[in-house]
Amino acid sequence: MNRPLWDFVTTTTSAWATDPESGIVWAGELEGRLGVRIVQDCREATTIWFDCGEITLRFEAYLFGRLDDPTLHRRFLKFNHTSWPALVSFDRRDDIYLTGRVPAGSVDQDMLGVVVGAVHDGVERLFHQCVKAARPGRERSR
Repeated sequence: MNRPLWDFVTTTTSAWATDPESGIVWAGELEGRLGVRIVQDCREATTIWFDCGEITLRFEAYLFGRLDDPTLHRRFLKFNHTSWPALVSFDRRDDIYLTGRVPAGSVDQDMLGVVVGAVHDGVERLFHQCVKAARPGRERSR
């Protein structure tokens, strides 16, 4: 663990959480993990977890459970082609996450804001598509 990076992320995100205009409703440590919870329009909130490594700051946020939809997977590839630093990835159970890495040496308040903003934007852009894929035909029945 990169202790100076951990301390910087903790200090910065905690300050954001005290600002009611920031959209950050929680920042802190839970079970040894460092995270922030951001308000979303498409769903209540998203939690971003950080891993403060020696070389990179890694981050991940849960997007949706497993979906076996080839059309949606193509949309994910298109998203990954145009998005940075947050990309769609899958865990061992094929649950869908937004993940990414930035060099530890580049992390300042602006870069941390870019990371949080990219995850927020990715969730807003992809969550409704996941819901639609999870409930095929439901959108057309109205």
